[in-house]
Amino acid sequence: MQRHGMTRRQALWSGAGIASILAAPAIGRAQSPVELTMLDYSTGPAGETLSRLASDFTAENPAIRITRQTVPQNQYQNTLLQRAAAGQPADILDIDGPMTPGLAEAGVLAPIDAYVDLDLDATFYPAPLSTARWKGKLYGLPAGNNAEVLVYNKKMLADKGLTVPATQDELRETGKKLAGNGVYGFAASAYGGEECTWNWLPYFWSRGGNLDDLHSQAAVDALEFWGGLVRDGIAPAAQLSWQTAEIEPRFVNGQLAMAMLGSWQLRSLDANAKQVGLDYGIAILPAAMKPGEKPIAPFGGEVMAVGSLDPAKAAAAWQFIKWVQTPKVIVPFVEQSAYVPASKPATVLFESNPANGLFKAVSQMLPTARSRTELLGASYYEVSGKITTAIQQVMTGAADAKTALGAI
Repeated sequence: MQRHGMTRRQALWSGAGIASILAAPAIGRAQSPVELTMLDYSTGPAGETLSRLASDFTAENPAIRITRQTVPQNQYQNTLLQRAAAGQPADILDIDGPMTPGLAEAGVLAPIDAYVDLDLDATFYPAPLSTARWKGKLYGLPAGNNAEVLVYNKKMLADKGLTVPATQDELRETGKKLAGNGVYGFAASAYGGEECTWNWLPYFWSRGGNLDDLHSQAAVDALEFWGGLVRDGIAPAAQLSWQTAEIEPRFVNGQLAMAMLGSWQLRSLDANAKQVGLDYGIAILPAAMKPGEKPIAPFGGEVMAVGSLDPAKAAAAWQFIKWVQTPKVIVPFVEQSAYVPASKPATVLFESNPANGLFKAVSQMLPTARSRTELLGASYYEVSGKITTAIQQVMTGAADAKTALGAI
C-alpha cells in the first residue's frame, strides 16, 4: 500500500517543483555541461543517425552533453521500467508512440509542459502530437511517422478501363474486376499480429467506429467487408499467413493487382519495380465511405520523450527534443527512416525534395490520421490481439462478424 503523500517524482512535478525549475539558471549559463543519457533501440543507419544528432547538438550547444546508449528492442520497455524503478531513468527516450500511455502511467516519463515554448497545435498534425500526450500532459514530441498506402499495377487497371479506387465500395468493385487468371485484385496482411488489426482499422474508423465500442454496427460492417474480400475471391485466403513484407514481391511479380504496403517498403518497391519494368502507382488507402472524403488511418512512429527526474536535465532534454524538430534537422532524419515529418513546417521542406514523392500519399493521410491508443491507452495491444482473432475467424469462415466481435 502506498504511503500518504507524494513520491519523489510527483514532488518534482508538483507546483513547487515546477516553480523551482522555472527559477533555475538558464542552461546556457551552467558552470559545467549538463550530462544527458539517451536510451533507444535503433540499429544500423537509424542508430547512426541518432548518434550524429546527439553529436551535432552538443557541437552547437556545448553546455549540454549527450551520451547515447542502446538496448535490443525486445528488452527496451523492461529496461526503461527497471531503470525508473531504480531511480536511474534515462534522460531522453526514443519510444514507439503507442508506448506513451503505459510508460506515463508507470512513472517512466516526465511531463514537460512547463518548458514548451512552441505553438504545438499550430506546428504539428493532431494525431502524431496526440501520441506524445496522455491525460492532458505532454511527454515529448513525435519524431516522424509511417503508414500503409495502396499500391496498384497501372497496366492491369488500364487494360480493364478502371480507375484507382478511393472508397470501400470502389475497392470491392475494382478488385472484383481485376481478380482472375491467377491474379488477385487486392491483398493486405492478415497475419496474426498487430499488422492484421492495423490494416483493418482504416476501414473501421472511416465508418465512424471507435475502439471502445467493438460491438457497434460500424465494427460489424467493417469486419464483414474485410472478410468479404476473401470470401468473394478478391483477396487471397493465404494473406492470413503473409506478413506485409511478403506481399511486396507478390505485387511486383504480378500476382496482385493492388495491395496495402507500408511506407517503409516504398523505396524497396521502387527499386524492384524498376528492375522488372513494372509501372505502378501509389495512392491513399481506399477506405473512405464517400468520394472526396479522406480515410481515417492509423500510423506508426516514435516519440522523443523525457524521462529525467532532475529538473536541469529535463530542461536540457527538452532543448534537444525541440532542436531535433527544426526542419533542417528532422527532414534528413525522417528521410533516412522512410518516414514523413509530423510537423507542418518540416512537411513543406520534405515535400520540396522530388525524391520524397514516393511518400506523398502518406503525408496526405496524416491530417486525418488517428492514434491507436487515444481511447484505450495501455490496454490497446490487448484489445488489438482480440481484434486480430476476430478478423481471422471471419476471413476463414469460422464465425460471422457479429459473433466474432461478440467474443471481445
